[in-house]
Amino acid sequence: MVAPKAPSKKKGKKTRSKRLGLWVVLASLLVGVVCIVVSLGYVFYLPNINPTKNEYELLLPRESNFDFLVKELRAQKVVKNNGSFWWACRGMRYGSTIKPGRYLLKRGMTNYQVIRKLQLGQQDAIELKFRSHHFVQEIVRDLDPQLEISADEITRVIE
Repeated sequence: MVAPKAPSKKKGKKTRSKRLGLWVVLASLLVGVVCIVVSLGYVFYLPNINPTKNEYELLLPRESNFDFLVKELRAQKVVKNNGSFWWACRGMRYGSTIKPGRYLLKRGMTNYQVIRKLQLGQQDAIELKFRSHHFVQEIVRDLDPQLEISADEITRVIE
């Protein structure tokens, strides 16, 4: 009868070092994933809107584009971190279709909230002021400077 061989000590050391190496790789991957999640949270979900007042009225004309939007927010110093706003826009694929209108950006809004509002076109209401008028042309004359549409379009809607 042949006696079974005792396991070699060298083989045990190799398996331990392989296991240790595997744990190091897994721990590194876990740290990497945590860093990515934290950075995405920073870009999308930290408050980034800080207007000088409690809210900022963003007016986007019909022919506006992404560059116009970024320049407007930068010029008015509405966004605290322009880089994170730009990255959030790119990450959410915003910028190819800009919906014109009036948008109120409130203090403490996150990049995600602002971009979703702009993507969905969730415009805020405009307050129109009327006086007593006798003719349609008088109404059109008062509304024309307050709205972006032409006087002909206003007349067509009213009549």
